[in-house]
Amino acid sequence: MTASEREKAQPAMMLLVEKQFEKTIKGRLVYRGDGTHEWLSREDTASPTALQEVITTTCVIDAHEGRDIMTMDVPNAFIQTSMPEAKEGEDHIYMKITGTMVQILIDMAPEYRKYVVLENGKRVIYVRVLRAIYGMLQ
Repeated sequence: MTASEREKAQPAMMLLVEKQFEKTIKGRLVYRGDGTHEWLSREDTASPTALQEVITTTCVIDAHEGRDIMTMDVPNAFIQTSMPEAKEGEDHIYMKITGTMVQILIDMAPEYRKYVVLENGKRVIYVRVLRAIYGMLQ
């Protein structure tokens, strides 16, 4: 891991939601991508989402021509997306896990203890991001 990669590593954030009906707590670890604005251009963070006008126009044409249409959702499609491999001279993408999450990770998988580093007296684990994570801008 280079100094540049360490500097650009974004913190992880744990989101917890209490499910009233099931009496459970659901958690999701997300990538705090808000700090990436410093080195990513606006074009690099644009979402490839279709414009509403295009979708509406397509629906009008489909209705006029009597076409059958269908919608579908691919479960977890976003998190199944692989990250592009860094090209020569480019940095890999890293996420910084800190605080209580480090201890939880070590309790669940003690083999990660060897990756813990101290920064300003706090325990940190840097993980290389291989797949898209909620919160990423690229």
